[in-house]
Amino acid sequence: MTDSTLSSEIFLDRVEVRAFSRATELTERVKVACFNLFPEEIRKRLKVKTEKTEGHLHDPIRVIRITL
Repeated sequence: MTDSTLSSEIFLDRVEVRAFSRATELTERVKVACFNLFPEEIRKRLKVKTEKTEGHLHDPIRVIRITL
């Protein structure tokens, strides 16, 4: 397949990024790293959810979910 046969448009229904922030990490820095995966012009449209959970040894973990 050559580049000329590839479509120039991609249609996506949803994009989701999930990251896990452990107690030794700064959650805000993990969020910034996830936001940097997206182009600046669409970052305002992202939805962020953070949920608290815990690891096997009861250490706190935050799950950061970013969807477009």
